[in-house]
Amino acid sequence: MQRLLDERRCPQALFCENDILAMGVIEGARVRGIRVPEDLLVIGFDDIPFARLQSFALSTVAQPKREMGRRAVELLLAAMDAPWARDNGTGQAQPHQVVLQPRLVTRRTSVRQTAAEQDG
Repeated sequence: MQRLLDERRCPQALFCENDILAMGVIEGARVRGIRVPEDLLVIGFDDIPFARLQSFALSTVAQPKREMGRRAVELLLAAMDAPWARDNGTGQAQPHQVVLQPRLVTRRTSVRQTAAEQDG
């Protein structure tokens, strides 16, 4: 990441695999005089509690963690109640696909102000 930020043509935006990495990117950019969001837009993934802090105000993708946990427990309990339904006689568990929708949480790190907004 340090080499990327040191490049002559620094990227305009970064989507980081998690919020901790995104916070590291923001700090690395600050040290190099790269302003977030003016020079570099940053989005993380997970929506950890620290992402909400004013010092970061990190835009992020929030996962429906409670729903993920609830669905996982439901699938586990169903498999425990009906072991014959798990494998259909093959000895292997049948795959289950559950699709849950993440949501974009837009905060300061991914929003550039227009000139009119900057002038107040």
